[in-house]
Amino acid sequence: MPNYEILMITSGNLSKEENANLVSKMIPLVNHNSDFKMKEWGLKTLAYQINHCDKGWYTQLNFSSNIPSKVAEFNRLAKLDANIIRCLIINLDKDYGAKAINNAKKVKHANKTAKIYKRKMEAIAAEKAKAAEVAEAINTATAMASNNESK
Repeated sequence: MPNYEILMITSGNLSKEENANLVSKMIPLVNHNSDFKMKEWGLKTLAYQINHCDKGWYTQLNFSSNIPSKVAEFNRLAKLDANIIRCLIINLDKDYGAKAINNAKKVKHANKTAKIYKRKMEAIAAEKAKAAEVAEAINTATAMASNNESK
């Protein structure tokens, strides 16, 4: 049974009660299993204005569903409701689970990212080694200079 995560942002112009009513109206579409979880993040300031809103109510829903049409219906109704300003639906199994391991595009992207990360880490290690050599040379020169002054 696929696991899904929905992050829904509702208009910040709604009161807490209005937001709760809107979310409770949407929940029955996806809440048909015992593993349903809802986490309210509260009212947050948006990075930029969306539909003339500076703030939004964030709600995260996690659930499992064998019925893709329920998820599609949730998405359709979320797009139709003007008070829902953003809705992101992620199939956790497809995008991050066992199916993602078999997805050639995702594997290629992960390998490319790993190579870039490895090159950057090697460059940082080389810079640290070079800095350590310079520090050692400075310490040696300082020690030699202090020995010459004491003689």
